[in-house]
Formats: sequence, structure tokens, C-alpha cells
Amino acid sequence: MYPTKNDLRSQQKDYPLELSSGRDHVEAVASALATFGNAARAPIDASDELRDKDTADIFTEVSHGVDKWLWFVEAHTQTERRASATGTAPGRPLAAW
Repeated sequence: MYPTKNDLRSQQKDYPLELSSGRDHVEAVASALATFGNAARAPIDASDELRDKDTADIFTEVSHGVDKWLWFVEAHTQTERRASATGTAPGRPLAAW
């Protein structure tokens, strides 16, 4: 399969299909969301410089939405880290202090 014009312009890496653990998938999705979020923020300043507030607002909303999803995805890695540090199983509440 040959790359298309859009493939050559994408900043996203191909999704690693060889991943097998949930943690690896979470990290790959987080990385993809972070890359896309950074790309979505660049046009905000460009639109502001052109005094196109409507377009800047659209890109701002897109970047906020991506940041929200990134926060949700990254919360999974933090839950796993916290669970391994405290000895509790992921997805279960931490012991009360």
C-alpha cells in the first residue's frame, strides 16, 4: 500500500498493532491524543493573528476536548501506579487512612 497525500502530512505515528497489555494500549492512546492536542493548538494563534476569532474558538474547543480525553486516559495509568504503590488492586478504592 502506497502512502497517500494525507498520510504524508499526518503527524500521528501508526498505531503499534503488536501491543498486548492494557497499559501499553493506554500509553499509546495517550501519546496519540497528546500529539493531536498539540497540533490542534497551533492554529489557535494563527487564527488570532488573522483576527478570525470564530476559527480560533473552534480550535480552542477541539483542543479542550482532546485535553479532556487525554486526562481521562492518563487517569488509568495513575490509578495503576497508585495501586501498585499501595498494594491495592486497580479499579478498587484505596484503603481509608
